[in-house]
Amino acid sequence: MLDDVPLLIKLIKGYLSDVDVVWQDRERIRRLQDKRLRKVVRYAYTVPLYHNKYKTAGINPGDIRGVEDIRKLPVVTKDDIRNSFPKGVLPEGYNTRRAEKLSTSGST
Repeated sequence: MLDDVPLLIKLIKGYLSDVDVVWQDRERIRRLQDKRLRKVVRYAYTVPLYHNKYKTAGINPGDIRGVEDIRKLPVVTKDDIRNSFPKGVLPEGYNTRRAEKLSTSGST
């Protein structure tokens, strides 16, 4: 349980910082959205499935500067994820010993 404390702190800090966003002007919110999208794209680039999709589409993380560029990102399908699972959907250097495989009875 104590191993999860840093994650819990990150989640709480993220939530508290997001509460302030509601009161900001549209331009400031857009800049925050752009910044967060760039962060997600950079992280996704460390995941083989996304890295290969970006490379095939001729996209580098630096090409995505904000929400306006989201159309440049390639589509990732359910089959892409299924065909790449498990190693292709984990970021480089991910410690698989800490991972657990879960499944649902969902319809998709």
